[in-house]
Amino acid sequence: MWSANAVDSIMRSPRGYINLLRLAWLLALLYGEIYIFWSAARHCAPWPGKRQHVSNPLQLDRLLLVSDTQLKDAYSYNIIPDVFVRVIEFYSDLYQKRSYRYLEQQLYPQATVFLGNLIEGGRQWSDAGFEYHTARFHRLFSSSQPQYHMAGTHDIGFGDGIKSHEVNRFQNEFGSTSYTFQTTHYSAVIVDTLSLSSTLNLSTKETALNLNLPPQPRILFTHLPLYRHDKPCNVMDPSSSTTNRKDDRQYKKSLSPPPHHHEIIQEHKHQYQGMLDQELSKELMDWIQPVAVFSGSHHPYCHVKHGDVHEITVPPFNMGTNGGNGVVLVNLAENDRVAAKVCWMPDQVGIYVGYGCLWLGTLLALLLYHIVQHRKTMTRSWALLTSHDYEIGYKKKQRGEIVTNAYIQRLKRKWLVDFIRDVLEVGCTTAAMYVACLIVII
Repeated sequence: MWSANAVDSIMRSPRGYINLLRLAWLLALLYGEIYIFWSAARHCAPWPGKRQHVSNPLQLDRLLLVSDTQLKDAYSYNIIPDVFVRVIEFYSDLYQKRSYRYLEQQLYPQATVFLGNLIEGGRQWSDAGFEYHTARFHRLFSSSQPQYHMAGTHDIGFGDGIKSHEVNRFQNEFGSTSYTFQTTHYSAVIVDTLSLSSTLNLSTKETALNLNLPPQPRILFTHLPLYRHDKPCNVMDPSSSTTNRKDDRQYKKSLSPPPHHHEIIQEHKHQYQGMLDQELSKELMDWIQPVAVFSGSHHPYCHVKHGDVHEITVPPFNMGTNGGNGVVLVNLAENDRVAAKVCWMPDQVGIYVGYGCLWLGTLLALLLYHIVQHRKTMTRSWALLTSHDYEIGYKKKQRGEIVTNAYIQRLKRKWLVDFIRDVLEVGCTTAAMYVACLIVII
């Protein structure tokens, strides 16, 4: 612990003051670039119970659900210059890559399911552009564990707007739009409800209709949420947490839900619909008879019940989304219960706003410090010029010729130069530390 005299000595020293600001920025960058992401993933784990470092390759019990990654591209912000698009792409990629890496390291999922809308302008890109951005996607979400992909409205369109060319290239890259896979105790059924919403004779629609259903119990995955009428979303439902009361409390602490209740409403836009039609939703439930439903489509986190069946809409996983960024961890270790938990990730925009506030605070601190030091210098100079010893040593010079406006202006210029020098010194050091953090992250 530093003594009061030691702190006072540092504050009086220009280098000590600069070093304190450097330390503040070092701690801020370590927190904002590394710790807060590690902590968010860590806070969501272990669940449900003790941590399991080694996965049994013969079992598939823990799924990580990721929705609406929507990699930022030129179609995200088509009215801004390309250079700014590249900057946004870089920081968006950084956010997603870092978050996904920490989630895998802390949660140990045995597979990841992407619930569609993989790329912002997926269906709009040329073949070359689509190839480039799918390579981006695979680079950001590289994993040694199995991954399953769904098609979203941004990837292939919706209903009658779906084009065979966009569908074919999506399937060539990510596989069929409708398929099933097995977990230890459950059958996962991924249905292309976008094609089922079409009145046209699409090949993907036929594939979905002719899907061979695996044995019960089944879990339904659909990009668009099922129809609901006047059903507000539950921010948190106790049935989704663990059975142990202590784990229940820990589960509740891990949630950072949106600040207000909301509901998913039906809306129709170009190549988009808020939820499935009522008739199609009923047909899916009657046909598949799922024990749980998971959906996405760029909606905030939502939990509703259709009779006895729970549906969870997974929150988006991209930078700058209103309503929170997150994923859902699903545990299927018990054959009579599907346990799900939402894990919220940091607000990247909020972190950058915090950096901006800290930089303004840094400038203000340096300004106040130099104002105080300037006043002390002026006071000492005036005392020297008016002292008796000074007058004797400089009898041939008049006091008025010494204390001139030019002398005062020199002091002011020196004050300004010193202030700018210290601002640049702190700024350059901070920039170097930030680059070092990026190198560690990347």
